[in-house]
Amino acid sequence: MKVFDLHQDILYHIIENPKNSKILKNYKNISIEKFLFAIFPFRGFYKFYDVEEPLIYTLRGIEIAYEIEKNFHFKIIKNKNDFKSGNIILSIEGLYFVRTIYEIRTIYRLGIRSLGLVWNKDNLICSYWNSKNDYGLTDLGHDVISEAIKLNLAIDLAHCSDKTFFDVLSQFKTNIFVSHTGIRELKNIKRNLSEDMIYEISKVNGIVGIAFGDIFLSNLKLKDIVKYISKLIEKIQLLSGCQDAN
Repeated sequence: MKVFDLHQDILYHIIENPKNSKILKNYKNISIEKFLFAIFPFRGFYKFYDVEEPLIYTLRGIEIAYEIEKNFHFKIIKNKNDFKSGNIILSIEGLYFVRTIYEIRTIYRLGIRSLGLVWNKDNLICSYWNSKNDYGLTDLGHDVISEAIKLNLAIDLAHCSDKTFFDVLSQFKTNIFVSHTGIRELKNIKRNLSEDMIYEISKVNGIVGIAFGDIFLSNLKLKDIVKYISKLIEKIQLLSGCQDAN
């Protein structure tokens, strides 16, 4: 079975401490074929700055990714021709530096192929999952996603508020996925997706990555989580099959 890690934070850890790059030597011994390397646009998980700091750390993350490609057994995927031999897709976790569509065009040229709209703080694109003012997708956010889809970038709805989630899906029907989330029926927090939301992703041929940290799934046993997910997959496949019955 081929395994795709949809959310890998190694770039953040290397920015925090360059010695962490030695961990990459172990990656060739694990059975994961592809990685989505997330570029986290802040230094320190709960420190937020103006536009300059997120841009600096985004560019630094991109630079480190190319250093990894040069010095380790990795190749960055930029188009479908790279997919067979490549094993890294570069993603940004929160568009806090974006003010126009021109930033999207520029980071595309630098190799970014996936956009996480938001992290754990509202931005000019959309509101996040625990927003006190859940305004959803903004006009700028709509323009950014439209431009991203023209460039065939993937749109990651992880960390989005419910309103943002449904705003996006009401306006866009392609290139949508969720990189890392839990399931609300297993742990009822707004950071997680409900079964109905997962089904909505399946209707636009999107994919959902299930995260196994305690924050997402509490202290459930792995076998119980796997059993639940297997049943959920069967349920979604059944619903999807019924969708086209007419």
